Amino acid sequence: MTAHDSWPGKLCLAGWRFFSNSVASGGACVALVLTSCVSPTSPSPYLTPRVEVEKVTRAGVLNFVPELDAKKVLSHGDFGGWVKSGSLWLGEVEERYLGAFVTPGKAAWLAKLGSSVAAPLFLSGENLIVALQDGRVLSLRVRDGKLNWEQNLGTMVVRQMSRSGQVLFMVTAEDKLYCLDYASGVVKWFYGDKKGSGVALRQLTAPLLVKNVVVYGLRDGSIHGVDKNSGNLRWIYRSDAVAGAHTFLDIVGDLALVNKSIMFARADGLVDSFDLDDHGGLVKEKSPRLRQASHLSAINVASFTAGVYYVGTESGDVVALQSARGEQLWKTALGSPVSMLYSTESFIFASTLSGRLVILAAKDGRVVWSDMLESTLLVRPLLEDGRLYVSTPHKVIYSYELRSLRKHFE
Repeated sequence: MTAHDSWPGKLCLAGWRFFSNSVASGGACVALVLTSCVSPTSPSPYLTPRVEVEKVTRAGVLNFVPELDAKKVLSHGDFGGWVKSGSLWLGEVEERYLGAFVTPGKAAWLAKLGSSVAAPLFLSGENLIVALQDGRVLSLRVRDGKLNWEQNLGTMVVRQMSRSGQVLFMVTAEDKLYCLDYASGVVKWFYGDKKGSGVALRQLTAPLLVKNVVVYGLRDGSIHGVDKNSGNLRWIYRSDAVAGAHTFLDIVGDLALVNKSIMFARADGLVDSFDLDDHGGLVKEKSPRLRQASHLSAINVASFTAGVYYVGTESGDVVALQSARGEQLWKTALGSPVSMLYSTESFIFASTLSGRLVILAAKDGRVVWSDMLESTLLVRPLLEDGRLYVSTPHKVIYSYELRSLRKHFE
């Protein structure tokens, strides 16, 4: 890998479950070539005029490397997204290349990776951690792209990473959990013995640290607790609720920790919770924990904020669940499978496979504003200084002024 200065050419959870017996349909997303992008001069047709947030408008479209879009193969998807560090935007600008930009078209540095990015970029401190499809994990210095270290895990990391102190946690396509030293990249331990690679449906299920236990979900729908220091298995939780015959049981979206309980969503439509003790151990119950059942479509994404668990479904619904009892607070239909979901105390940001970006009110689920983009969003947005930034697989970043909503993000 080389770097260059220029282009080379939160509440108590009484046990409950919320599930569906429906079967999700398969699907594929193809990134199309984008050679240009023009900001609209008229309001979006999805705008709701009576709502206060009608003042939200596109503030700009940042297309960092338009001349490279025509060269990109149609099957290539940007799984890393873009992150911002100070004035620098960092992201995969072309397959196997990652760049840092101050302004579109002007690279502060460019790194030749040798393989495409496989998981969301992880910005931590002064370094950017990059997982590649060939199984390597790199640590790059943000200011100049210098390589700090490189570690080859043998198979690619497919989910968001997490950090605790001086260690990084990451999960590969084989459902193996790795613990790496943040400074050196040395593998301190790994857990898991599955053979062969697999395809992870979602990329937002990051490992969660509870006391000295690392908690993560597997593709078979189970959740494992692993000792942070030794890598030894502490416990396994398997839900006894079955949502129905379903091909995919991946744990999707946020793992929510509230008052020693963990809440999670599964791809077959199940939302469940279980309790931990004061030391991060699993609390075993003798009676079923089922409190409520309902029929939801398969779940694509999930997000937790302020005692409410939000899920986005394959049928195009965003559903809000009250986490203490599992009651449905509201459900809003967006008309297309939900591909991204991010929640704050006041608003929910969602996107669909049809390319629609939506803001919903957290209290009642009403759509207060939306915009139609030229691409599906695969990674969560960035909120900074009263602006909303969203990035697409087309290497395009959309910027929105949220002046009327500024008080909700401060």
